[in-house]
Parts: sequence; structure tokens; C-alpha cells
Amino acid sequence: MRESLDEVVARTSNFGYLMAYEPLLAYDGAAAQAHIYSDVDTVTFHARRFAEVVTRKAAALLGLEDVPRSLPDRVAELDRLGVLAPWMQQAIYEIRTAAYAAMHGHLHDPVKVVIAVHGCFDLGLWLHNTITCQQQARPFVPPRLPDGTVAQPELQALLAAHERRLIAIGLTRRASAGRSAATRAGATADAISRTTAERDNGTLLRARMGELESHAASSLLGLADRLAQDVARYETVHDAFRASAERADAVVESEMKLLAIAASTPAGLIPRPSAPMSANSGCGHYPTIVAGAGRVRPQ
Repeated sequence: MRESLDEVVARTSNFGYLMAYEPLLAYDGAAAQAHIYSDVDTVTFHARRFAEVVTRKAAALLGLEDVPRSLPDRVAELDRLGVLAPWMQQAIYEIRTAAYAAMHGHLHDPVKVVIAVHGCFDLGLWLHNTITCQQQARPFVPPRLPDGTVAQPELQALLAAHERRLIAIGLTRRASAGRSAATRAGATADAISRTTAERDNGTLLRARMGELESHAASSLLGLADRLAQDVARYETVHDAFRASAERADAVVESEMKLLAIAASTPAGLIPRPSAPMSANSGCGHYPTIVAGAGRVRPQ
């Protein structure tokens, strides 16, 4: 039996889990990632809309009234209220500038394309941790390059840094599980398997792009109603979300530092494995979305 499109999207490790909070984010993130090495116009269109939606979602969760319609004005308002951390502003800026360059046919740097998709991932992880009041650390898993591709040195270096980060995480998990095979070879195989799975899933999504676009269009039509429901649903917990958002910032900033260490580590070496962050910050009791159900339960 053929998989449903939502099942294929959900299997995208960088964005599929966002389906529980806002389907359009999962669709746009998965679409952008699926074309990361093949179509800058599709990537940047969906990445920019991802930034649009995540800022609108943040405004709804935090109870902001009279939210500006344009993305730059919305970013400025969220910044004025102290909601956007510097890394968030930078991620949105990079997404916007990449989209602008692509629109004018000037985006020829694949590194900027990968950075734009990575920025969407960071924004999505921040939203997930803000809503769930968790401090879940997740690494960005870039799709593996198509076989036979000769990438420019800068792109090779960026992807190598991500692979070293995945290997370091794999070593940590193997060691914490008490597995005797806590070796670099095993962790490397795991990292290659993950990036290959993202590439293969992207191939499936590109083959069903018309269906994905249709799902995204339907989801976009209902976005305003879902955001209005968020405002009403979380009316009593806006302050709790603000506190949770600050903790969510720390998770992304920590991963950025670890990726920078991986990028500066000489080829052939692996950064020292790091202890994972706590999965739950214990920040109190307020509603959180039940994955896949659209209901609310106390945490």
C-alpha cells in the first residue's frame, strides 16, 4: 500500500515532528529540504513562508495583539517585545536575503541554501521546545549529497561539520546505552545512514511535489483559524510561554556552539562527545498540544 503524503513528510527528521503543532511548517520545511541541492527557487519560497508562519505562530502563542502583516515588521515587533533572540533574527534575515537573491536570479551559493534550511530547522526546534516546555536537543541532519556530486569546498566543509556533529552525538548515545560497540566506525555508519535517509525521503517528496503543494495550500487556507484558536486556547499561559521561549533559545544556542566546535575540528578527528541537555525543564503546568490530536492536556 502506498504511503500517505503525511507519512512521508513525518519521516523527515528535521521537520516531520512539527506536524503536531502546525502542519504548514512540516510541509514547508520538508519541501525546502527536499530541493536543497536541486532547486533554489523552491527551497527559498518554502523557507521564507516557514519564517512567516513560525513568527505568526509565536505571536499567537505569546498573545500579541495587532500583529504586523509583513515579516520584517513582525520581526521588529517581536524584537521590541524581547521575544526574538539574536540568533532568531539572524536566521530569519538569512532566509529572507536568500529568498530575495533567488527571486532575482542571484542565488548561486549552495552554502546559503543549506544555511536557510538549517535556519528553518532551528526556528522549528525553538517552537517545539517553547510549546512543550522542554529542552530537547536535536541536531540538524542535512540530506546526503547525490552520489557522484562534486560539491564546492565550502559546501563540503559545512556538510563535514554536520557529519562530525552527528558522529559525536552517536558516540554519546552509544556510551550512555552501555553498548560495547561505542566506536567511531559504528557512530559514523549511523550518521551516514541518517543523512542518506533524509536524501532518499527527499527523492520521494520531489516525486509527489504536486500533492505536497496541494496539502500545503489547503493548510494555508486554515492557518488564520488555527492561529485564532491558539490565541484563545493559550489565553491564560502567555507568560509561561515567554519563559519557556527563553529556555528554548538556550537549546539552539548550545547546539550552534557545538556545531562551531565540529566545524573547527580538523578532518579525521571527532569533537569530544557532549552530555545531552535535559529533556524536560520542569517549568510548570500549562497546556501542551497532544501530537496528532489537536487537543490540549495539562503537562
